Amino acid sequence: MSKARGNRWVRRAVTLTTGAMVTAGVVTALGAPANAAPSGCTYTWGGGRSLTVKCAQGDGMYRAKATCARIDGRIPSRYQTSGPWVAAGPDTKSTAVCGLNAFTYSGGVEFA
Repeated sequence: MSKARGNRWVRRAVTLTTGAMVTAGVVTALGAPANAAPSGCTYTWGGGRSLTVKCAQGDGMYRAKATCARIDGRIPSRYQTSGPWVAAGPDTKSTAVCGLNAFTYSGGVEFA
């Protein structure tokens, strides 16, 4: 085998190895698509007994969470309640409702 012919095989091997490494790097860099937490959330208090949350953007799940305060003297005087888990989107909402003889003391949103 001549020296020129041997160098050609070395160049091909280097080119193939480099190409494989670049391809692997691109595939690794792309990976799985990133999920964005729900965002653009709005809160609506409903007559003192409920909290409705709407998250119009992002991916993932969310739900309304409310702390309810009893007005009938029962213990515990405050308790937590949650709305259903829903996927973020422009037409979704989650509502946490306090029971009778209680009002919504505070609230927020929980993300899954």
